Amino acid sequence: MKKIHILIIMFLTYYSTSYSDNSNGGGLRWEITGMGIERPSYLLGTSHGICNTFLDSIVGFHDAFDSVEQLIIESVSEEYGKYVKQSSYMPVDSTYENLLSKEDLLLLNEKMELFFSKNGANELKNVKPSVLIFLIQGQVVNKLYIEAGIAPTNPPCNSFIDKYIENKAKDAKYKIIGLDEECDAFFNRMPISTDLKKLIELLKDEDFFNDESKKKETLERIISNKDSMDKYYKLQNLKKLEELIDNQKQYISKDLYAEQEVNLMGNNRNNRWMKKIPALIKNRASLVAVGAAHLVGETGLICQLRSLGYKVEPIKEL
Repeated sequence: MKKIHILIIMFLTYYSTSYSDNSNGGGLRWEITGMGIERPSYLLGTSHGICNTFLDSIVGFHDAFDSVEQLIIESVSEEYGKYVKQSSYMPVDSTYENLLSKEDLLLLNEKMELFFSKNGANELKNVKPSVLIFLIQGQVVNKLYIEAGIAPTNPPCNSFIDKYIENKAKDAKYKIIGLDEECDAFFNRMPISTDLKKLIELLKDEDFFNDESKKKETLERIISNKDSMDKYYKLQNLKKLEELIDNQKQYISKDLYAEQEVNLMGNNRNNRWMKKIPALIKNRASLVAVGAAHLVGETGLICQLRSLGYKVEPIKEL
């Protein structure tokens, strides 16, 4: 069960990271033509954790950016920040006191004070179960790194790719469109009752907190996955990313909650985005910059655009 908890965290990275392979019919940048669109638009795999300087390694990125007049991204920073804030708190008529049994409420209070101190627990008493799951898992992973003497830090970076592209588009006075809606905000994706059940299950999973051998195994898995993601990102290998995702799904499928969460982060959002993208690119040359996990697979943007009749081709190195 501990593996599955951690793999949800790993999939959060997958769905905000881009991978592709110029040497194998892929790449981070894809040209979209056909279906009567006036000028080519482009798909770009992005990463929330890679420095913007890597954009210089993406074939033709700067030329493509200069050729468009509109940026389409997962979420505009200001909008998503508002969605996350609004989605983080329980409805006014819902409290843990009236949703949990006395036994489960006592367990929650004990774990909250253990992880966040009494003052911190008090400050978090009105946030949704999904927020607590996210924070507790983060604390556990952080502790694993610290106990192993490893600093889970990114190299110094002035700006990561996604934010850099958004700021660059603002400077160029491009129109910027976010594909996500309020329902896509991370803490809005599951019903509170589902998240609450998962939260209590997590808190009762003693292996997740105390089993030393499983802690070591979990840390090794996290590091291995991160190393693989970084490696294939820098190699721009889309095929390998898809293989990584498929490999992790064999674990995720053992847990209905985790499987639903991954579908909500990936397939469901892709399908909603595809209801918007064709109209957005019809009359405006656009750069569609999203995590490359959203590009791959049968419900990925590449396949869905092609199924509608668009020609979607990788930009190859000259």
